[in-house]
Amino acid sequence: MINFLKDWSINIAIIAIFITILEIIIPKGSLKGYINVIIGLILIIVLINPFINLISNNIDIEKEVFANVNSYNEENSVVKESFKELQKDQIIKTYKEKVKKNIISLVESESKYKVENINITINLNENEKDFGKLMKLKLTLNKHREKNRSNIKIEDVEVNISETFNNKNYKLTNDKKILNILSDNLNIDSNNILIYINQ
Repeated sequence: MINFLKDWSINIAIIAIFITILEIIIPKGSLKGYINVIIGLILIIVLINPFINLISNNIDIEKEVFANVNSYNEENSVVKESFKELQKDQIIKTYKEKVKKNIISLVESESKYKVENINITINLNENEKDFGKLMKLKLTLNKHREKNRSNIKIEDVEVNISETFNNKNYKLTNDKKILNILSDNLNIDSNNILIYINQ
């Protein structure tokens, strides 16, 4: 179908150039009117000839058009799905970052501690009613707050949380003030919050 249109447009362009050259070459006179009629007939034949070929070859134009439309729709649906997945991943990443920044802000504004590390577990099952809810939170805090907050390390890796922490400088704390602030503001059970403080 594309080749048909390409050949047809090339033929029209060639005839148009040929007609223009003939009109320039032909002298003004009584023959010019006859030549213009013949040129018009040639142009009509060039324009109609491809349609006659289509009809005689039993090419179904609707079938060709719908085949192209269907292939486009299939390709388009695949692209839409990949964009939806990418968009979903970006939304989840942005959501996690905002939750982490909110935690840092809460802890550092309401306590004497500086946040060193945050690990969060969020429910990412879209079929559950608590989709997006913060399920577990593990914080590593430092007693000595530094003025420069640019070196806060935020990890995206989810880890299995256990009551034991392998670094002896860190101690699990049950600071009720921090637990209550986080539990109230983040709507998470305080039993699912682990806070380690660097001694």
